Formats: sequence, C-alpha cells, structure tokens
Amino acid sequence: MNSPRMRKGLIWLCTIELLVLFVPDHSSNGCYYRVFHDYNNLLLKICYTVPGLLGGIDPTPESHPGLLYPGVGATSAFQDYLFNAGIWMGGVVDGESVAVGAVDRCNYGSGFTNIVNLTQLAFPDAQRFYTVYYESSAGVEVEQNSYAFSYYSIYKDFIIFDYKIYNQSAKTYEQVYLGLYFNGIAYSGTAPPLLQEICGTKAIVGTTNDTGIVGWVADNDGNPDNGSFTNNSVTSVVGAIILYPRVSDCQTSFNWWAGAWGPTLQSNFANFGLFADSGIGSPGTCREKYYLMSNSEIDYDQNTTHLDHSLQGWLAPPANALGYADGAPSFFLLSCGPVGNLYPNDTLRFSFAIIGGESFHTDPLGYDSANPQLAVYDLSTLVSNAQIAQSLYDSLFNPPTDVKTEPLPIPNLFHLGQNYPNPFNAGTRIDFTLAKQSEVRIEIYNLLGQIVKLINLGPQLPGQKSIVWDGRGADGKAVSSGVYFYRLKAADFVQSRKMILLK
Repeated sequence: MNSPRMRKGLIWLCTIELLVLFVPDHSSNGCYYRVFHDYNNLLLKICYTVPGLLGGIDPTPESHPGLLYPGVGATSAFQDYLFNAGIWMGGVVDGESVAVGAVDRCNYGSGFTNIVNLTQLAFPDAQRFYTVYYESSAGVEVEQNSYAFSYYSIYKDFIIFDYKIYNQSAKTYEQVYLGLYFNGIAYSGTAPPLLQEICGTKAIVGTTNDTGIVGWVADNDGNPDNGSFTNNSVTSVVGAIILYPRVSDCQTSFNWWAGAWGPTLQSNFANFGLFADSGIGSPGTCREKYYLMSNSEIDYDQNTTHLDHSLQGWLAPPANALGYADGAPSFFLLSCGPVGNLYPNDTLRFSFAIIGGESFHTDPLGYDSANPQLAVYDLSTLVSNAQIAQSLYDSLFNPPTDVKTEPLPIPNLFHLGQNYPNPFNAGTRIDFTLAKQSEVRIEIYNLLGQIVKLINLGPQLPGQKSIVWDGRGADGKAVSSGVYFYRLKAADFVQSRKMILLK
C-alpha cells in the first residue's frame, strides 16, 4: 500500500456500530524493534514491531521497560510505569460493531502494517518521531507524531502525541469517539514483583480557562523498603490528558477496570444491558468497547472502591472491593466524543500528552492497606505539568489565528522544576517559575518531615528563577546522604519535589 500523502498524526477507524482500536493485542506485545523518547525526564518506548504500540514487553534479555520516570536510563529496570498503551476510536456503521488494530481488538481486521517505519525527524529544540501505518480491512491510514521537549525545564515532564486518521474507504463512520487506552505500572527494581497499582482522575483548569481531565496511575504506597523510599521506590505518578479535541468540544469519559470488574453507573448498566461478563469489567466485544468510550462516566478513584457509592448512582462494590482499592493490575480508558462523522477521504485529529509528576508519595509510613481511602496523594506536580503541556500544545499546534505563534517560553503558571543535578553530592540548582509577583519561600525537609533548611527569598517578580542549595542545613553543616524534599511556597501556590543527596 502506497500512502497517497505524507502527513502528521492521528488515529484510526471504525466500521459498523464501530470501534477501531490502535493498541496492540497482549498476544502481540513483543517489541523487537523500538525507539525511545529520551530527550527529557520521561523515557518512553515506542514500538514499530506492532504499529501504534506505546510501551510493550521486549523479548530480549535487556527487557527494556515501557516508561521510565523521572530521567533514568533506557536499560534500567527501575520505576517502570507503563505496560502498554495505544489509541482507540469507535463509531457506528449500519448498527454493527467492529474493532481493528492491536491491543484488545475484537476479532475484526488483520491489524496495522507499517507504511513509513518509525523515523526520527528534525524539529526545533525537540525530539520528534514520525510513522504511518495502515489497516487494509477498514481502509484506515494513521499518521503518528510524537514530541519530547527540553529547551525549558518546565517542558521536561511530558511527551505530546499528535495523530491524524484518514478514511480511505467508501464507508462513513458516524458518532465517532476517540480515546487512549492505558495499562499502567509494570514493576520496580532489578528483580521486581508486579506492583499494586491504583488509578483515578483529576480535573484541571488550563491557561485559557478551558477545563480538562487528567487520568493517572501510580503504585498504591510508593513501594517503600524497610520503611523508607529508595531508588527502587515508585514514588511518582504518570498520566495523560487529551489536548485535542478540547473538553468544550466533546464529552470526556474516564473508565477503569481490573480484570472482571470496574465501576459502572446504575443507569448505564440498566440502559446498556448485560455484557458477556455481566456488564462490568474488561470489555471484550466491540459493542462493549464502544459503550465504554461513549458512556460519559468519570469513574471514582480506585482507592475508594470498597466504599459504597450507590447514593451517587453507582453499582454496589463487589465482595472483594478492598482488594481492588488496595491496588490491583488495572487499566483505564480516557476518551472523548462524539467528534462528528468520518466521511470517505476525510480526516480526524486526536492529540494527547503523557505526563509525569514527582512526589505523588511523600510518606513511606503513611499507607494503611485496611483504609486505602485515607492515603494522602500529592497530584499538584502532575496537574501543573498537564497545564503546561496544554499551554505548549496550543502555542505550537493550535494557535488562535492562522499565523504561527512562537512557543510560550513561560506559561502563565506557577511551577517548581526538578533540581539538577539529581542525585547530587555538593550543590544542586532548583528552578521555579512565578506567574505573578509573590513572596517566595523554599523549604527543604527530610523523610521525617523535619525542615533542615528554610530559604526566604522575599518578594520576587514574575518569570523563571533559580537558586542553588549547597547541601547544608540551617546550622551551616553539611547534611547526610539520603532522600530530601523541597517545597516552593509562592502566593497561594505550593508544590513539592524529591531530591537525592549522595556522598
């Protein structure tokens, strides 16, 4: 198949009450040929053995992980936050449901084949990968572009994906929904066990007062070792936000499931009817997948599964609900629609960012497996990075006029950057951004929550700032090796990050 044109990137297609899935099948996870986004703090594997697969298992002794964060090497087995991910698209054609692609596809089509192999292309101050793949049964061509940025520290915690899907068939796909499937944490450490993961959502407000939903996944307790967080501990959180279409242009849904069970609204259960698996849990048929994309649910956070949400309209929790709340291998689908119809020779666009956020866990002794709903999780860094990704995407790919605007070097946001170097053994630089003139204070504290250094900077003008901490406490003496946290307080903004001192 020769592509009629070379284009930048989106997603796939449907036929018949249709769902087209561009995520590889679990039986096809082998990723013999892959590249890595390794330009910033996220190291993400992109596979071209199976077109459209993000992450995936390597059938090699190196066992390269799917998503490392923050800033660790490609051959490290530490802190893997992604088993696999990929895009889904659903639609309606003649009342029948189909799915094509890879992950969890519903027995339709032969899967995607490469037209243009995954290739690195030039892009100013960024790492860009480009690929095109095609599904002959559905007549769908997908162009995928992905971008990692590092020219400002505030851009180092996300990767932007931009897709275009081209309908080369004679079919019209109606009531189309677009989504990102995400199968989260795989493991931690050199000989790691599977982790107990949880997922959920967080609403954000962007710089243009547009709202958004961030879907996230993390380990339930950060995987402490003997009561302390170590280099093997997964204390961060990763997630995704849909950048295009905007929430104002489509209804966002967030659905998660763990094996045979997942949250379901009573009204949706009654109206949709029984799945083959009793209506809840992992979607198997194309009809079930399309239902999840179009059900308008925002599921409650996984760590509250054992609580009774029936008064809010949900089905009662299962008998083993505490096991799900305490962490279990789980999957989520972040989707939006309907985005209209996809006519022959027409195109749809879909964009999202995969985001990291540090210091999701700050207390290695604070998790109670009998009461997981009481855990205190810090999503502030993830939310801030999602807002910055949305702002940068708009300035680069979705400008308000036809005239190309320059990237915004300083979004109108407060932000605390990751210290550099990290780990460090003498001094380390801490960058931060102020949205307005503010009284600024930086606190450095240890794992016990004790402040070891307080830095009052007084009133500061807006813009990018930095300080250097020399590794000394309030008494002027060098502090010992270990894990420390630093917190920025400016106006009403508070954000924390982790750093490691090694001597």
